Amino acid sequence: MKIYMFILTLLLSLVSTSYLFSENYALSGGLNRYISYWRLSDGNLMWRYTGYSTSAMFVAVSNNGNYCLSTDGYYSSIDSVLNLHYTSDGSCIGSFKGHQNLVLSACFNPDNNHCYSGSWDLTIKEWQISDRKCTLTFTGHQDGVTSLVCSDDGKYLLSGSWDHTMKYWNITTNSCIRTFTHSDKVSSVSISKDGRYGLSAGGEEIKYWDLQTGSCLRTITNNDGSVNSISISNSGKYALSGSSSQLKYWDLSTGECIRTFSGHTSSVNSVVISPDDRNALSGSNDYCIKYWRVSDGICLQTMRHGLSVTDVCFNTYNWTGFNNDTSSYSLPAKSFAASPNPFSTRLSVSMPSSGAIYSLTGQLIMNLSKGKHTLDTSKWKQGVYILKAGKECKKVVKIE
Repeated sequence: MKIYMFILTLLLSLVSTSYLFSENYALSGGLNRYISYWRLSDGNLMWRYTGYSTSAMFVAVSNNGNYCLSTDGYYSSIDSVLNLHYTSDGSCIGSFKGHQNLVLSACFNPDNNHCYSGSWDLTIKEWQISDRKCTLTFTGHQDGVTSLVCSDDGKYLLSGSWDHTMKYWNITTNSCIRTFTHSDKVSSVSISKDGRYGLSAGGEEIKYWDLQTGSCLRTITNNDGSVNSISISNSGKYALSGSSSQLKYWDLSTGECIRTFSGHTSSVNSVVISPDDRNALSGSNDYCIKYWRVSDGICLQTMRHGLSVTDVCFNTYNWTGFNNDTSSYSLPAKSFAASPNPFSTRLSVSMPSSGAIYSLTGQLIMNLSKGKHTLDTSKWKQGVYILKAGKECKKVVKIE
């Protein structure tokens, strides 16, 4: 009875803050035939997509949280494929095909309309998400493109390659603005939120670059072996690196390691700092994904992927698009109600204006006009849905 009342209270509660819902999720890929999607608050596996012929090596999530990318075919002799999925349930929407060799890296443009892939065919390709067509091809690297990241304004790309270079690209003009030379193969690159600074990792070195002038501001030597992955903080002041079995947190102004994250038992292949700089993710050859608190290096959750984890990324849902405007009306407390109870397969809705129902990740489920509706929810997956009318929104729970 207590559980029922809790669900009913949640069902009828009106969310009045400008951030409707905020939750951290993680996507992981590795040396197996699936990608995994995790809820970090409790470490639960939300879904797993298993439609790969070999392994799912690299993953990325769109800025709006709706889509994710993964690569298939790392050990295959055929051309590698970049797949597009819904983050709501992992279903594959389609594939981007056009590279002549294996896809080694991928990222989204913050405009949520384009994504990029780097390949062993020495090229970077821009893809339009709506029709999965290649719109640009960037050439200039002399070896595989191992790492890609897009600037926050969507105008520039950073790419790292085994040709010992990092390149800074202007997307609009399809041109390389600057090439940064490393002493070893570049395994990972990262860009600051303001787009001014870049990081590259190659061998045991981390280099901190001024992207506007091309000057190297600092070289950090990691004495814990080759750096496999690097991530710059949102503030641009710190960097997180992964190498042997440890993560290290660096002060970029001094080059000093100010914190070490211990817990993995094998090489750390991927690290990333959360958008609010409070948490971090890591994936390792010990088959585990770890979720860390940055302030003290405490591991909050450990999730087991199945085989070696080669890539991890965050998906943080901040519903900033749903505004709390004091001039807007408030929905009546019982505008959104299930009948006869929250466990029913039918939902009765009274809409004060036109609106829509979304999945928790923002995927449109259906549009609704003003007025009363009775919805058949028998095919809805269990979980939380968002009902939006005008500038107001409400959480609706579907329980099986």
